[in-house]
Amino acid sequence: MARPKKPPKSGAIAESVDKRKSAPVVDPIVAGGVPPPWVASIPGALAEWKALVPERVRLKIHTVLDVNSFGRYCVLMALFKKTIELVNADGPTTPDGKGIERKAASLSALLDIEKCLKALEVEMGGTAKARNFLRMAPDVNAALAAARAEFFSDQGGQ
Repeated sequence: MARPKKPPKSGAIAESVDKRKSAPVVDPIVAGGVPPPWVASIPGALAEWKALVPERVRLKIHTVLDVNSFGRYCVLMALFKKTIELVNADGPTTPDGKGIERKAASLSALLDIEKCLKALEVEMGGTAKARNFLRMAPDVNAALAAARAEFFSDQGGQ
């Protein structure tokens, strides 16, 4: 059974459709350059944002969807740098009441922050391997599509 034709557009319906078509298109990469307000609450996080976002935009790996995740990365990086200062000032170990050297609390915090940073770097293209994967993905998808098309054309439509 054939699908019925759509009725012609008229009056208010036609005007609303035209208004939607003329709405400005927002580039998600450019719009992703504005940090969330909470990034500025941690000293050094906003500077980290301003230093890295232009390069991420240039590489086309930063969009509106990345704003919160990258904001967390900037906050963690600022805390990481501050914690390194604390470890350098206090030392990696502290004596307990019995004279035994224990791992300093600042070193434990540093190691925890580092784990979180590594996970975010891998996820968001912060490592060379992750960036290569992000750049390669469109090429791989195109190659797979071409291979599928060639395979199925050789099968004779089966």
